[in-house]
Amino acid sequence: MAWQMNLSNAIVDYLIRENNYMNFEFDLNSLTTYFCKPMFNDIEASPGASCFFYRKNNIDYLITNWHVVTGKNAEDGICLNKTTATVPNKLRVDFFKCENGSVIQLGKNASEQFFYDIPLLSDEGIPLWLEYDGGFPKVDVVALPVNLNFPFLRINEKNASISINYNEERNVSAGDDVFVIGYPLGIKSPGNLPIWKRASVASEPIVSESYDKPYFLIDTASREGMSGSPVIFKKNADVYNAKISGGKIIFNQTKILLGVYSGRLGVDKKEDPQDLKAQLGIVWPQRVIDEIIDDK
Repeated sequence: MAWQMNLSNAIVDYLIRENNYMNFEFDLNSLTTYFCKPMFNDIEASPGASCFFYRKNNIDYLITNWHVVTGKNAEDGICLNKTTATVPNKLRVDFFKCENGSVIQLGKNASEQFFYDIPLLSDEGIPLWLEYDGGFPKVDVVALPVNLNFPFLRINEKNASISINYNEERNVSAGDDVFVIGYPLGIKSPGNLPIWKRASVASEPIVSESYDKPYFLIDTASREGMSGSPVIFKKNADVYNAKISGGKIIFNQTKILLGVYSGRLGVDKKEDPQDLKAQLGIVWPQRVIDEIIDDK
């Protein structure tokens, strides 16, 4: 909690100093999703994607999709890069500049961020990530252990804004509104922050729990670049009133991490991959993350 308080104070300081804002709200979940590029050395292996960090058993994990880290289609294992067949060996992740353990700016341009390369393979070429056992089609989620020596925000930080509650998760049903937080087409909002895309649950998540591939569907016009985004169910917010100003930082303990977005159904591989088709997105439930980590 101390790290979050330092972070929130830094945000309040920045907004007041740069914009003269005295009354505002800021949702810390805007700092939990990161833009990443799959790279082969210094060559972009495939389009940019989204990721977030998850902590369990005192270990930090980068969470994203299997197809992001492998450069292969999770349905059949075919290489996504049809031109060069390049597959990534690292993820290049954009972070906010930090100083003395605090975020000093949300950033007016890309120069106020820095990228950090996280290896995907060992020196022997062995994948470093954890994944669901089984053949194709794959459960399109991976957990990559990381050890970062600078501040960053985990989506399930203790006493933070995201609730990991299986009972509450099971109260979400078809028709409920949710948010996919990511970087569609690599677009960033002002401050280099992610885009919140509203969606509605389009199938019954509770029914999918008994299936080997337990994804559920959401109805949204999602785009390339959102792969690996967290999907959040937003309930009534609790608000922390920052002591150093009149600003407010939202610590929504009533937000629930529902799962990981991985792509769309109904896209014909022979046609334009940006064709929206049925506009149905795939979400792998949060419990898949824990199962991957626990089975390591």
